[in-house]
Amino acid sequence: ALATMATTSGIDDETVKNMWMTTSRSLLRLGANGVKDSHVNSLSELCQQHSIVKVKLSHPKLDAAAIAEVLGSAEHSALIDIHESGRYLLFGNDDYVETLN
Repeated sequence: ALATMATTSGIDDETVKNMWMTTSRSLLRLGANGVKDSHVNSLSELCQQHSIVKVKLSHPKLDAAAIAEVLGSAEHSALIDIHESGRYLLFGNDDYVETLN
């Protein structure tokens, strides 16, 4: 089962679950040093090129919710979900996410 933030993204649980299953590779990875401006810029660029972007938090001590908040400031991006493991975030192109609501 996936812990979804459907109330935040406005996307139903089944759609979010399918997004997790169809998005195989993490296009952005964050290490022990956490999130930097370069990560925010990269996410912005990735969200312009892809409908859905999976972000992997490679270090177990990283706070997924705090990182999601910082990355959420990236242009063209919208947080879709935080995986129940706390190790993955799912972002979408803001225009694409808008069409799902």
